[in-house]
Amino acid sequence: MRMRAAIVLCGAGLAACQYQSPVPVATEFDVYTIYDDAIPGTFALYLDASELNGRVRMRSNDCAPQRFRLDGEASFQQSSVSTLRNLVGDVDLVSSPLRSDDLAERGYTGQIVLEVHTAQAELTPVPNFLMFDLDADVNITASMDVFGPDGRVLRSSADGHGRSTDTAGLLCENGGAVVADAASEAFGALLRRLGEDLYNSDDVRELAEGEDEGEDGDGGES
Repeated sequence: MRMRAAIVLCGAGLAACQYQSPVPVATEFDVYTIYDDAIPGTFALYLDASELNGRVRMRSNDCAPQRFRLDGEASFQQSSVSTLRNLVGDVDLVSSPLRSDDLAERGYTGQIVLEVHTAQAELTPVPNFLMFDLDADVNITASMDVFGPDGRVLRSSADGHGRSTDTAGLLCENGGAVVADAASEAFGALLRRLGEDLYNSDDVRELAEGEDEGEDGDGGES
């Protein structure tokens, strides 16, 4: 049984509780690549993962009146930064997308824009002897764009699916932890696919290596 604590918000008279559990950070994925070296350079990273905060759909009334919410935006941001720093020289989070003609001025090789478009989380009670289990399914879709000074050089999209099952607990209190584990698995699947597209992109490498050669040339003869 999971020992991770969930955040519990209960209404008056304890008639209903809303369970939230932060999604564990998913990192260190195995990326299949045709290259041996990371992509050089420093990239700005704009990330929109607000869709990862939302209500979990219950497939029956067995846990009524309990409610569960997916709380994944912050974890997905950390997972994305950790993943990308294993694939490129470095990434810096920015609060809003940069214009292409601002990249060089701010010292960036390019810009990565990562957006989560949909996130669906469901909990299904499954009978199990005297009590029942909770089966969580999380599905996420997202896109990744890479821009250089002359415009976009990569467009990639992917989906990630995660599933987890555990005992429900006396009051279905384990639902938040089950959803969190499924979401972490979905994060890993999604970021692995997007990471492979980035790491194996000839156009992104040409952008980064051209920038790297230009910096080396600046130190030559005058």
